Amino acid sequence: TFWDLNICSACSDKCEKDMDKIAVTYYINSKNGNDLNDGLSEVNAWKSLVNLKQQYSC
Repeated sequence: TFWDLNICSACSDKCEKDMDKIAVTYYINSKNGNDLNDGLSEVNAWKSLVNLKQQYSC
């Protein structure tokens, strides 16, 4: 299962404006993913949402 996430929903207005400059798709696969992957392709999907906090701490 792959998820399309709105990662700005919990961020401040300032952070949300900064994030408008860059669009990145992260892939998450709870069955076959690995949180040590970069999450940038289906083959290298993350297993959980843990890495989102590291990528986008506002």
